[in-house]
Amino acid sequence: LLDARARIGRSVLNSIGEDAIWAMPTVPHTAPEIAALEKDEPYFTTNRLMLRNVALVNFLVGCAITLPCHAAGTAPVGLSLVAASNQDRRLLAVARTTAPLIAAP
Repeated sequence: LLDARARIGRSVLNSIGEDAIWAMPTVPHTAPEIAALEKDEPYFTTNRLMLRNVALVNFLVGCAITLPCHAAGTAPVGLSLVAASNQDRRLLAVARTTAPLIAAP
């Protein structure tokens, strides 16, 4: 399984380029109210969905940073910037430049 995971990761990097940084929503939608999750089934279904995007980065052994991009007074959401493994410093430099551009007024 670990070999298959490594092959998939290499395939993704070969497709997008090892130096690429891609952007994606941190979560697929805003988090629901806690009361909506008080039963096990809604909780587990929602939890799987909310972790989907970050699980992809973890599976690919990438690194990511999330930049807040929601308007004041609204539910928090973020934009993830993602890079290949060991690209942390470069990713942080890109995030430092990108953050002011996506900040909500």
